[in-house]
Amino acid sequence: MAQAAELMPEFAEAHNGRGNAVIEMRRFEQAPDSFVRARRFRPECTEACNDLGNALRELRRFSEALQSYHGAISVRPDYARLTTEVRARDLSMLHDMDSPRWALLNRVM
Repeated sequence: MAQAAELMPEFAEAHNGRGNAVIEMRRFEQAPDSFVRARRFRPECTEACNDLGNALRELRRFSEALQSYHGAISVRPDYARLTTEVRARDLSMLHDMDSPRWALLNRVM
């Protein structure tokens, strides 16, 4: 997929596939760029929004992951009901745990 993304830089599916390939290799920090590129060339690509959210979640960038999941919801609500909405709800709790307020509470306790 990396070759396809280089040979056809405007082929969104190639960028999305590359992002998923690096996630499979657990190189999460390399994945977001591929999904962002996929969205740039095909803004309606729900899978890229969802996959970007997954990569950002693995990187513990929870607020950005939530934004990406909500982007998928806005693009394709029927898809969102199946996967993204559930993840977004779960992440909302994790996002709160990632906040400075939560860190301060943990230090006090």
